[in-house]
This record gives sequence, C-alpha cells and structure tokens, in this order.
Amino acid sequence: MSPLDYANRYWSLQVVTGEGTNPPVRTVRIHRYRLVNMTGGADPSLPAKDSLVSAAKKQFLKDGGVTVLVIPSYNLSLRQTVQFLDWGPFGASLLRPFIGKGSPEEVQVVLQLAIRYGLATEANLQKYADDSKIGLDCNGFVGNYLRQLKDADEKWIARSSDTFSGSSRIRDIFQHAGRRIRRFEDVTFDGMYLMGLVDGSGEVVNTSAPAGHITISQPFTVGSTVVPDISDTFAGVPVVGGPLQATTTLLYGAAVAMSRAVPAARPTLKVVESTAADDNGLVSSTYTLLSVSQGGIFTVERGLGMGRLKVQIFRKS
Repeated sequence: MSPLDYANRYWSLQVVTGEGTNPPVRTVRIHRYRLVNMTGGADPSLPAKDSLVSAAKKQFLKDGGVTVLVIPSYNLSLRQTVQFLDWGPFGASLLRPFIGKGSPEEVQVVLQLAIRYGLATEANLQKYADDSKIGLDCNGFVGNYLRQLKDADEKWIARSSDTFSGSSRIRDIFQHAGRRIRRFEDVTFDGMYLMGLVDGSGEVVNTSAPAGHITISQPFTVGSTVVPDISDTFAGVPVVGGPLQATTTLLYGAAVAMSRAVPAARPTLKVVESTAADDNGLVSSTYTLLSVSQGGIFTVERGLGMGRLKVQIFRKS
C-alpha cells in the first residue's frame, strides 16, 4: 500500500452504519488538519470527544465490553468484528481521532459509535465528523501509514511496542524509518522519502509548539522541473515484480536521468502530507528540490503555493 492509497482510506473512509449480514456503509471524507498539544500526556477536554467517551463508558461498564464492525485498510472487502474488553486500549482509540492521531479504523469506530449513541445520524455523519474536528496532524498520517506498511494485516489498534504509530514523534520516525540522504543524486525514482522541517541549527523540529512537520513521498513519482509530467506518465507503474514492472522502471529511470541532465533541472517528487498551510489538511502535491547545503539541508518548494521549507530527507528502507 502506497502513501496515496492510505490517504484515500481517509478521503473516502467507509463506515459501517448498521448491523446484520450485509450492513449499510457510508462514505465520509476525513481531510482536515488537526493538531492538539498533548505535552505531558494530558487528556484535553473536547466536547465531541467527551460526549462520545461518556456514552461508550456507560455501555462498556454495562455490557463488560463494546463490539464494533470495522473495514480494515488492508482489505476493503472485509468486515472485521472487534470486541473491546479492556478500557485502556479502547479509550485511547476513541481519543486519537479527535487529536489528529487516529488510524482509518479508529475513525470508523468513533463514527460508528456516534450513530449508535445518538450523537450523529447516517445522514449527517459528514457534518458530525467536520464539526467534531476529526482530522490528522502531520505525524498522525505518516506514523499511521508506516505502521500499516510494517504490520500489513496485523492488529490496527496501537500498542506500546509499535515501532511506528500516529503518536510517534518526528525524530523517532526518522530514527527507525531509513537512512538520511544529503545530495540530489541520492533521490532516485524508485525511493520513498520522508522530509522533516529543520530549525535554524539544522536539527529536525520535534515539538508541537513550535510545530514541526513531516511528509512522505509517493514511490515512482520522482521527476524533474524540465519534464514535470514524468511521474504522471508512469503513475500506473505497479509496485510489484515482473517483466512489465522491470521494463517500465528502466524506461522511467532513463527518462528522469535525461531530464536531469539539462542545466538548471531540479528534482521533483509527489508528496503526501497533512498540513496547516493554507488550511489544506491531508493533501498530495508536487515538491521541487531547489538546493542542498554542504550539511545536507534541502530547500524545497512546496506544491499548492505553500511556500518553501528547509528539511532533512530520509529514504525509507
């Protein structure tokens, strides 16, 4: 699953809204940027979250648990019955979507229970999600994606032993995700890259105030300012083996190499991120790598007119 595939799980989130052997499903768009300062581990008082948690706790205490039906990100044709018997993991799963850290499955749980407890209806579910400010911050998206990538069809409920999660700090993600690159030449067409905003000393910003930022690139979308539509031409390249993959990959690599040979050409790549810039939220755009310092700090021009950033770049291993 690619970053764009995972973003689509939020953009077209499928929520089971009923019961039975073939329950109805509603599609909701989760795209808002959401950042809540959780310094010190505080549980913020958020009206929509408080109402949902209160209703869920009543059912949990009455029945000894809560059962939900979830559509897992790794297979949208499945309907997965999940029974929460421990309040700790359940309460955390209810909190995360309201603070920018929820996985697609956790957002489904919140929206499904909102209907069950009379806090929303199937008809106004999108409005409930928007009014409740359910969304993602930058590491909420990247951390959840990397956990999904690593665990595949494993449990989607966050565990303290997870290498990655929506609550992972940005430097922790970089520490485990791969190796740092320091030259234009290290940005190859088949790679997946993480970018982290740096401060004046060149260190990755690791705090929510002031806010750091992290993005992830889509594999096989590296191109050039000279031929900006290279990645679109090869957007359908499957990320699996086989003769077609090998041939197309070779052609793509040659096209990128030739475009970069033109003087003043700069690498471009398609990035997926959740950002507060211009209230964009969860978006994909094309970044241009403008320059790189001797210390390996890249200056990038963001897509959608979001301006420039200075970043460290890591290649996902």
